Amino acid sequence: MKGRETGIYVYGIVGQGREIPTLRGVDERSALSLFPFREIAAVRSEVSLEEFGERPIKERLKDAEWTKEKILAHEQVLEEIMIRRTVVPMKFATIFKSEEGLSEMLESFYPSLQELLAQLEGKEEWGVKVFADLGWLREATARSNEQIRSFLSQTEKKPKGVAYLMKKKMEAAIDEELDREIASLAQGFFDRLSKGAAQAKMNPIAPKELTGKVKEMILNSVFLVGKDEKNEFFEVVEALQKEQGKERIDFEAVGPFPPYNFVSLEGQEVMKNE
Repeated sequence: MKGRETGIYVYGIVGQGREIPTLRGVDERSALSLFPFREIAAVRSEVSLEEFGERPIKERLKDAEWTKEKILAHEQVLEEIMIRRTVVPMKFATIFKSEEGLSEMLESFYPSLQELLAQLEGKEEWGVKVFADLGWLREATARSNEQIRSFLSQTEKKPKGVAYLMKKKMEAAIDEELDREIASLAQGFFDRLSKGAAQAKMNPIAPKELTGKVKEMILNSVFLVGKDEKNEFFEVVEALQKEQGKERIDFEAVGPFPPYNFVSLEGQEVMKNE
C-alpha cells in the first residue's frame, strides 16, 4: 500500500498463541495480521484513509450497497476467526490512524479484554426468535378469561347502541389481556431457554415489516451457549416448539454469531478513527 495514507482497521481481539486464517479484510488489497499486545492481540488489516478516513467514511455510509458489502466482509472475518479461536468482536469501522493509538486502546481496555476472552472461551452466541399468530392468541385469550366471557354474554342482551359501546370496551380489555399474555409467554420461553445458557439477553421486538414473517414477533432473545452444551440448548428449543405447535407459534434459532450482545467496552465508540 505504498504511496497511500492508510489506517488500521480492527475486527476483534484474540488471545496470543496461534495464527489467524489467511483472509482479505474490508479493503481487499490488505490481508489480515495480528498486532500483539502483552497476552492478547488485535486482528487487523490496513485500509485506505481515502475510503475509510473519518470524513470519507461518513459519506460512504450513505451508500447502502457499499455499507452492506463492508459489513458483510467484517462479519465474514469474525466468523472465520470464531471457528478457530475465541474473539472479542469490535464494532464495524473501528479504525485507528496509528499503531500508537491502537496500543493506547489495548492498554486502556486490557483488563476488560482479558476478562471478556475468559468469559467467552468455548462459547457461541445464538439467537432465538419467537413468532405468534396473534389472531389465534387473541381469541384464545378471550375464551380463557372469565370476565371477558361474562362481558361478551351481557352485550348480546343489550340494545344495539349500548352493545356497540360495550363491545368497544370489551375489545380494549381483550387487548390489555393479550399484552399481558404475550409478555407472560415470552418471559416463560426466555426463562426456560436461559437455563441452558451462560448468559442471556432480550432484545427489542422487530416489526413485521422488518421480519418478513406472517406471524408477529413476541420474543427476540440471544444466548451465550457453551459449545459442549449446544445440543441440550437446542433440545429445549425443540421441546418448546413441540409443546406450542408450529401452526400457532414458531421458534427460530439462528447463529452462531460473533458475541456482540455479550461484549461491553465502555467508551468503545471513541475508539473509531483515533
